Amino acid sequence: MSNAISLSNVGHHFKMNKQKISLFDNLSMKISDKHSYAIVGPSGVGKSSLLLILAGLETPTSGSVSFEYNDKTLSNLQLRQKSGFIFQQFHLLPELDALNNIALPLKLKGDKLALDKALFWLKQVGLEYRSKHKPNELSGGEQQRVAIARAFVTEPSFVFADEPTGNLDEQTAIEITELMFSCCKVNNTGLIVVTHSQELSSRADYCYQMSKGKVNLVNNKLDSVTGVAV
Repeated sequence: MSNAISLSNVGHHFKMNKQKISLFDNLSMKISDKHSYAIVGPSGVGKSSLLLILAGLETPTSGSVSFEYNDKTLSNLQLRQKSGFIFQQFHLLPELDALNNIALPLKLKGDKLALDKALFWLKQVGLEYRSKHKPNELSGGEQQRVAIARAFVTEPSFVFADEPTGNLDEQTAIEITELMFSCCKVNNTGLIVVTHSQELSSRADYCYQMSKGKVNLVNNKLDSVTGVAV
């Protein structure tokens, strides 16, 4: 059974100095779990805004967004509860060690096995020996590995990543890219990533190019298209 996020005739704009800045109009697309998607394009075209709308974190100015899960339509809040997030700046809590940063989403839900599950994912990203280290004691690559573990610890249907390799050196970026796609494949998790990295975008099943208010599918690695943009 496939779960999906659908955008229908979505438009989005904001105002700057009393001027309306339109990012995109009449955008329709469908994102299914078990597949990976990259969104590329120049700075300022609205890639991050589109990611936030797909994740249910931002409301478009027009059109509709729906989330289908096990043949039921869920709310934006329910979508966020079934999603994981990876950011360029890591967003780890400085006062918590690696283990407790990963366990935090589960602790907030009252999961009594939060630490056990966090340790499992810490091992998955190869950092069990760093469990008691705080973010300022970790390298950038190690912090992003912790952030990836935190994104997957809740067993999400979708993981949303905004420039996840943007602050990393080339070799570390390659390792983080491999780790993200491997985790998604093993767990049948949908991955939606905004990136400027050709290395990262080339790994995705589907690659969308954003330009001049339009989103076009420019690469489809699979025989059957499950994501279509207009």
